[in-house]
Amino acid sequence: MTVYGYTRVSTDEQATNTSLETQRSIIEGLAKANGLPDDKITWIEDVGVSGAKPFFERKGNARYVFHNGDTIIVASMDRFSRSLCDCLNTIEALKKVHCNLITFEHGNVSDETNHVGRLILNTLASFAEYEREMIKEKMAKGRAAKRARGGHIGGHPPWGFRVIGTGREAKLEPIFPRADEAQWRIKHLRAKGLTLRQVAAEIERMYNHPISHMAVKRVCDGNRGKAKHILRLSPHFSY
Repeated sequence: MTVYGYTRVSTDEQATNTSLETQRSIIEGLAKANGLPDDKITWIEDVGVSGAKPFFERKGNARYVFHNGDTIIVASMDRFSRSLCDCLNTIEALKKVHCNLITFEHGNVSDETNHVGRLILNTLASFAEYEREMIKEKMAKGRAAKRARGGHIGGHPPWGFRVIGTGREAKLEPIFPRADEAQWRIKHLRAKGLTLRQVAAEIERMYNHPISHMAVKRVCDGNRGKAKHILRLSPHFSY
């Protein structure tokens, strides 16, 4: 039988100094309270790992296989998982190999006789997933607002543009005049039935700026919202 102490902080939580040592202290106390050897805990530590990532896919767990009689102790349920589905599926998988999961809030949630703990666990897991979805929505709104201001939210810049600045100050800047118009025209020419190579040749001729047929494909495969944004930027040209 092995007693595992599982601790985790995400990248965001590292920035706010969420303490791994505090989690360790709680886990050691839980081991004592449950009659387990607190001086022989095998520590599993995930640093910079999101609670939304499936439990068994996290790097800290990669080298361990949980067996009959093992026990995993976590300081709180949100350290274990922030995804309702993964949380419940992982607990069911641990139960199948008779591995216990003990949390500070609910005791041994793998124990079928712990009805109150199981009920509270399901409720808490739902709230944890809700919190994650709210964080994701907030981040998406932030990226959309930055994009609307002409900011760059990461990845390779679109054809005809380059990135200036870094981090929050990163912005897209056109490499040549009327680059935004050129992107709209690429989509328009493709819609008229021209091949990728024909579009590339026509754009090079019109804007005197090199473009490959694959760059044409990337522009055409791009986000439709970006295309509408480009159209709003350049409404006054003939086609």
